[in-house]
Amino acid sequence: NLLRPPNAIAQYQRSVKFALRSIAIDQASRDLYDRRYGFKTAVPVSSADAYRTLASAYLRLDQPQPALSAAMQAQIIDPANAEVYGEMADAYLAQRHGEDAAIALAEGMFATSDRGLREDLLKLYQQGAIDGSSCAVTAGPRGPALNPSCELVRRDLCEGTARAHRPDLRSQLTCTN
Repeated sequence: NLLRPPNAIAQYQRSVKFALRSIAIDQASRDLYDRRYGFKTAVPVSSADAYRTLASAYLRLDQPQPALSAAMQAQIIDPANAEVYGEMADAYLAQRHGEDAAIALAEGMFATSDRGLREDLLKLYQQGAIDGSSCAVTAGPRGPALNPSCELVRRDLCEGTARAHRPDLRSQLTCTN
């Protein structure tokens, strides 16, 4: 991250190349093992690392759509990793999809219990990156807090709980659907 263009661009392009190669080798190795022993092995959680690296490199190269695809693949493999939700949010923001970014952060917050994702979500609303977010933040006893009475926040949190498969939290938020 300390390199300046054009060196930085070349290094991120190399990162993309190496991450794609790592993904291909990992997949080929699993396929060979599966054919040899006649069953389908699960993708190991460590395989998500190459997809997270790929997402990060694509974001640095200002290619948000492939970054989002890579981050979503990492999330499928390792949904407990909080970093991937931040990468998804960054990719959505780069595409000017602020509410999708908020939903990704909310999903990650509910799926991983990571407090950093909650703070990122709060900052996203505070920055006004989403239309209609003026009611999203309220004063709380320990500083700014999400305002679940705000329709936008409620909608985003409800969608986040649905994606994180947290019906317990959906009922607490009194989500519809």
